[in-house]
Amino acid sequence: MTTKRQHYVPRSYLKLFADSKSKLMYFDKVQSKTICNVKPEGVAVEKYFYNLDDDLILEAKKEAEILGSPTASFIKKEFLENYFAGLEGGISKVFEVVNQKLNTSDIIQKQFDEVFTEEEKVGLSIFIALQSIRTPAYRELGAKFVSSIDQNLGRSFDDVDDNVKLLMQLSTGTLERVGKHLLDNFDWSLAIIGEEKQAKYAAVRMSYVTDEFLISDNPVVNFVHLSENKQESYREMALPLSPKHLLVLKDKNIPSKPEKSIYTISVNDIRIYNEYQCRFSSRKVIYHKKSNEKKIKSFFNSYPRSYTHNSGSFCVLG
Repeated sequence: MTTKRQHYVPRSYLKLFADSKSKLMYFDKVQSKTICNVKPEGVAVEKYFYNLDDDLILEAKKEAEILGSPTASFIKKEFLENYFAGLEGGISKVFEVVNQKLNTSDIIQKQFDEVFTEEEKVGLSIFIALQSIRTPAYRELGAKFVSSIDQNLGRSFDDVDDNVKLLMQLSTGTLERVGKHLLDNFDWSLAIIGEEKQAKYAAVRMSYVTDEFLISDNPVVNFVHLSENKQESYREMALPLSPKHLLVLKDKNIPSKPEKSIYTISVNDIRIYNEYQCRFSSRKVIYHKKSNEKKIKSFFNSYPRSYTHNSGSFCVLG
């Protein structure tokens, strides 16, 4: 059976941010309008997004048959979609267990590794790695990178299909490799919104959400921090796990770290993470509270497009 509508953010993840009726609200920054009461099935999805080109499949099968390789038997038009669906089945179970743990009353009193198992961390690391290569925002970033290579080498790679590039990446074991890198080289922590607060200054309160974690169609936060002398850089990645919980991964060498691995996050830090979701989304910013609709609209109306539409680039903090 052909899968027409293919998600680049899994429904099992989107459901964590749905309301009591299992519906989502989002602001479309391209069309500059709010969409309400949408099922997760209708968000972060495109028609045939991962389908492989017919000519590629035919060519690959011919080559496999000439070489006597069994590869031809599994080269299908929806190979990527089916592969991701298989991964998402396991990841959805991880989210289900993690979500139950997030709602325990004494979680703030514990350390990260007291709450979450290694198996759960592996599942989350694979999800972060997967989301970092499969979204439209990543394709946009990759296109800019390829364009710079073309200029330097005097040749063009534009004729390589996006899904072929993705298939080549996956064939190198990139998910497992990146996942292991996140487990071995980053400190894992959980930031929790405690008492809901608004920003101190009126101008900030008008345009910034600080009482929930937003997500977007590019939900993995990816910062590069520069040291004071600009000589060193440190990576940080983060992923909202619920409207109140944020998974934070920081380079083990980063100078500033929270005292506890499960902590109450400051209003200003909530603002920063939410600003990232707005600026680096492809087009959809998803929120849980209806009361934040005006703030998100105000953010996009208050700043120039060059600041609010940064999909396909990195966020560097000095």
